[in-house]
Amino acid sequence: APILQKKCVVCHGPKKSKGRYRADSFEKLLLAGSSGDASIVPGKPEDSLLFQLIVTEDADDRMPQDDDPLPAKQVELIRRWIAAGAKFDGEDKSASLAGMIPGGAHPEAPESYNFAVPITALAFSPYGGEIAVGGYNEVTVWDPGTGRLLRRIGNAPRRIHGLSYSPKGRYLAVAGGSPGESGEVALIDLERADKVTSALTTADVVLDVAFDRTGKLMAAGGADHSISIFSVPDGKRLRHIEQHADWVMDVAFSDDGKHLASASRDRSARVYDVSDGSLLATYYGHNTLVYAAGFKPDGGLILSGGSDKSIHVWDPKDG
Repeated sequence: APILQKKCVVCHGPKKSKGRYRADSFEKLLLAGSSGDASIVPGKPEDSLLFQLIVTEDADDRMPQDDDPLPAKQVELIRRWIAAGAKFDGEDKSASLAGMIPGGAHPEAPESYNFAVPITALAFSPYGGEIAVGGYNEVTVWDPGTGRLLRRIGNAPRRIHGLSYSPKGRYLAVAGGSPGESGEVALIDLERADKVTSALTTADVVLDVAFDRTGKLMAAGGADHSISIFSVPDGKRLRHIEQHADWVMDVAFSDDGKHLASASRDRSARVYDVSDGSLLATYYGHNTLVYAAGFKPDGGLILSGGSDKSIHVWDPKDG
């Protein structure tokens, strides 16, 4: 999975699929592209088009294109995997390969910053006693009354775009990553010495994260165009929603936790049923990039805002 994710998905993924072939999940990896030839024939590397294109000596056909050939050790690993039956050892064949790759430790944040770091995420704790601020590979926590730095939490994504406290304040969810390279949602247990646990890894940066009112569910969306819903605190993914055609900029639960709203660069805001991830309504009224969406406290209407510099209030029953 790490080899395919790093070397293949940029040209054969959800954003671009050359030859109508995608390699971003195990399910799609097995499907034929525009040639109609089997990409992978379990037990037979020599009959598998994917392997043929990796080992061909024709530089025009060899994969990955516009890059060095795969090292012999990686080629042999892929050959042995196909020869052994191209078996899948994950839980969900439709899940992205990026999500199967364990997250590694992050570099330490700088001891001090030489210049001001853009602040792209803020969150007040539920009781207002502290405010979390996104930094570079860290979250800084401040006293909002005095402006005093309380502590620094490291091992965070490189850039942080979303922060959210759980309703009772035990957990702090962090969304971010490295644009165009990787994304991550991390869950920080504030009652266990700020222990950081990775809940999700993706192929591109994660832009927002939110808890439901009970704190038992968490949703995240990002530049891979998808939305994920997790259980808390185990971080197990319950739903994977692929409805948007561009970055998901914002996610928000309704007060009763039954619905989820999203905003996207694809010029739409949408509403889903949390129980099964089904799409309930789509709103195109902004006719431009939509940056934010949320529910009115009474749970009846949706508010959304976009680059048209206005806030729209609309009915989720019919969009």
